[in-house]
Amino acid sequence: LIRALTLNTLGDIYRAEFGLNGTPAYLSMSASFYQQATEQLAPFPSSYLGLGALRTTEGKYEQARSNFDKALDADPQLAPAQSWIGWSYYDEGEIEQAAAAFDAALAIDDGDWLALYGKGRLAYAAADAPDAYAEAATLLREAAARNPR
Repeated sequence: LIRALTLNTLGDIYRAEFGLNGTPAYLSMSASFYQQATEQLAPFPSSYLGLGALRTTEGKYEQARSNFDKALDADPQLAPAQSWIGWSYYDEGEIEQAAAAFDAALAIDDGDWLALYGKGRLAYAAADAPDAYAEAATLLREAAARNPR
């Protein structure tokens, strides 16, 4: 278990490093660590979640959703996996599927900040009058308040 957790954390670190400086080698290093973690302790939802997030970053949305589904198979209460499914659809412009995934995440955990942020972004994009921005602002304020970072 400790080895799998360590490998998963290394995957998280290299995925974050890619986000900070864009070095492509960090993507493959991150994927390698996540893959090793899933091999050490299968099923390991956190590693599937990390692999899915990584594939979303790469624009490989079908692969991403496959990993998120594996994470949910291992832990059906893993709200962030549903949130990331929402973001993969959002990035593809599939707004209805994104909204459904964000709703599914919030059904698991009504305080999931990533889903709240997604719902806020969808509400903002759909707003067509100044008073229509109120829902987006409420959701985005709640997401910001719940974001651990």
